[in-house]
Amino acid sequence: MEGLLVASSLTLILSGIMPMLIIGTIVYLIVRRHRDNKKGITAYQSLITYFYTITGASIITITIGISYLAFIILDQAYGDEGEIANALATGFTLMGTGLLVCALHTYGRREVQRIEETATATIRRVYLFFMLALFSIVGLIMLPLSINDTVQYYIEESRYRDDPSLQIAMAIVVVPIWIYYVMRVIRENRLAKLEES
Repeated sequence: MEGLLVASSLTLILSGIMPMLIIGTIVYLIVRRHRDNKKGITAYQSLITYFYTITGASIITITIGISYLAFIILDQAYGDEGEIANALATGFTLMGTGLLVCALHTYGRREVQRIEETATATIRRVYLFFMLALFSIVGLIMLPLSINDTVQYYIEESRYRDDPSLQIAMAIVVVPIWIYYVMRVIRENRLAKLEES
């Protein structure tokens, strides 16, 4: 199954983005603190940054797991009788692990924030911006690819071309998450304007 190889490559690429997210967030907070003549980043802020980072990585893992499952369904619809058992196991493992880690870290972040009353709006906004940027880029790539590959599949004789199930699966999963983060950033922007006034 060539598509699973592509999906595995995408998984490795996306997992490489998370360390950049961590480093970018920490650098941003340090620069902002120094610019405002405050002390450096606190242990509390570092912990909240960690929770948001791992939550983001978990959401990416969930997305890839769901994409695997959607890919299998679409692959079957296009008549490809590949290795279903391995792909199902991979999809459910990624999705389940991502859900568990995401739930635990979201709970941990909320508990720490409930105990510590310090505001973490900046960290949340950086997290939302990075997740929006990531899913925007992936969505902008997968949406036109899925449309193009589907059209090409039906225009050309399908036996000479791979089916577009992977691209369609990724677009189906990524675009709603992209829309979710657009809505979250818009809501966060409204809240920031209300706080300023």
